[in-house]
Formats: sequence, C-alpha cells, structure tokens
Amino acid sequence: MKRNLYIYLVASMLLTSIIHSAIAADLGFGSPSIKITSPNDGTIIPAGDVKITIHVDDFTLKNELGAANVEGQGHVHYFMDVAVPTMPDKPAITAAGTYYPTANTSYIWTNVMPGAHNFTVELVNNDHTPLVPAKYARINVTVT
Repeated sequence: MKRNLYIYLVASMLLTSIIHSAIAADLGFGSPSIKITSPNDGTIIPAGDVKITIHVDDFTLKNELGAANVEGQGHVHYFMDVAVPTMPDKPAITAAGTYYPTANTSYIWTNVMPGAHNFTVELVNNDHTPLVPAKYARINVTVT
C-alpha cells in the first residue's frame, strides 16, 4: 500500500511539473536568449563580406521596428566594433555604420577590412530599447 502511494505521489509531482512547464512555454514565460552560430568566436576569415548568423530562443522576431512594444517580441541589432548599448529605456543604437536593426537571423557586413573585429548581436524591443535584463552575444574574429 505504501509503495502504491509513493508511486502515485511521484507520478503526480512529475505530471504537475510537466503541465506547469508546458503552460509557461505556451504563455511565453521562457527566458529569451540569442547566440551567434556563425562564424565561431576566434575564427580567422578573409577580408570582404562577413556574414553573421544567429539563433534566438523564447523571443519572436518581428519586422515591427519603431512600433509599440509587445512582450516577447522585437528584433535584433547587429553591431560591429562598438560596445553594446544596454541602458534600459534608451534606444540601443550606435553611430551610423556600426549597427544594423532587422528581424532577420543573419546580416552581412560588407567590405570588412583586415584586422581584429568584434561582432555583437542584441535582442531589442520594437522601440529599439534593450530587453531587461539585456540579452546579447559577442564574438571576436580576425579578418586577413
């Protein structure tokens, strides 16, 4: 009898945990994340065009740049050779030519000159402000 009660309690706790996880995922309660999938950090690449490819979890990329914010939705800012802006309530923008806003999961920097470069990607709200807490990824590459 005790063994059956123990199995029932464990099964109930497991089922409750699964249900709570599914509800949280359906309601968008996951933690957004962003990762640069290509190129790899530390890569040596030829001068010219550099394509940055990303993967995003628990965040919907939408082409609503400048629109009203919607929880769990926004776009990406691609940065080259600048510090990533992470101040809450301030647009995550830098000087012209050092960032590019888009809902795409890749961006090509053209005519990248030889040298050491860093590339950063940041998830931002529709109004270009960073998420709180800020969600970004950075790599360093050498262009030859």
